[in-house]
Amino acid sequence: MEARLDMSPSGYEELRETYRPAKVRVLFSGESPPDPEDATRRFFYSPTLSSADNLFRGLMKALYDAGPDDLTGAKPEWLSRFTADGFRLQDLIDTPLNKLSDANRTRQRKAAAPDAAARIRAINPKRGVVAATHRHSKC
Repeated sequence: MEARLDMSPSGYEELRETYRPAKVRVLFSGESPPDPEDATRRFFYSPTLSSADNLFRGLMKALYDAGPDDLTGAKPEWLSRFTADGFRLQDLIDTPLNKLSDANRTRQRKAAAPDAAARIRAINPKRGVVAATHRHSKC
């Protein structure tokens, strides 16, 4: 039976630190960690690949042309490769924004900008920062 992961801010940080490269070549920046109360566990650095883990799948596809067959059952190996290649994903905001309205999310992102900039400077990536945020499509 798999041990239950700590999906709290400190648990997220512990998982993230497991895969800290010695030197960050490229820093990918996500919006925020997922809500720990959400039924779909999709934290990027979680060792288990979930069906909702779209950011992880997308980055592995873009960086390594890794498809579903490559990724299934091998997330820790892909995270290790991602780390060895000097890549890192860091959320701009430490608290989940999943359940907030678009307007509140925007306010939270703006308020967090100074702290996020300081974290990025501390990480000191060799190359640019790529931002990824959640977008809702209204049809």
